[in-house]
Amino acid sequence: MGFVPSIVSHIMVIGSVFQGFVTSDWEGLDRITYPPLANYTYSVQASVNTGVDMIMVPYNYHKFISTLTNLVHKKMIPMYRIDDAVTRILRVKFALGLFEQPLIPRIT
Repeated sequence: MGFVPSIVSHIMVIGSVFQGFVTSDWEGLDRITYPPLANYTYSVQASVNTGVDMIMVPYNYHKFISTLTNLVHKKMIPMYRIDDAVTRILRVKFALGLFEQPLIPRIT
């Protein structure tokens, strides 16, 4: 994951201009530390607090969810950061019409 906190934070500062959301690389969270997965908790905290809105965790998502939840409960990741990420993601989905016309047909 190309992880440069100052650049991601700068994008977030100009958020009134940038109406999208920041997404990690596929399994990028695992590669923030060296060797990969050396400090998973740090990787989750650093990426979310720096401004990554959608973290691509394809396989071990249970560990990600529990780590993220734990960090929020410990107030190491503020709830307003989670709210901001959700707002950014949903804003784009609404703008694309993904709630009115899903890409796949509904099974009734």
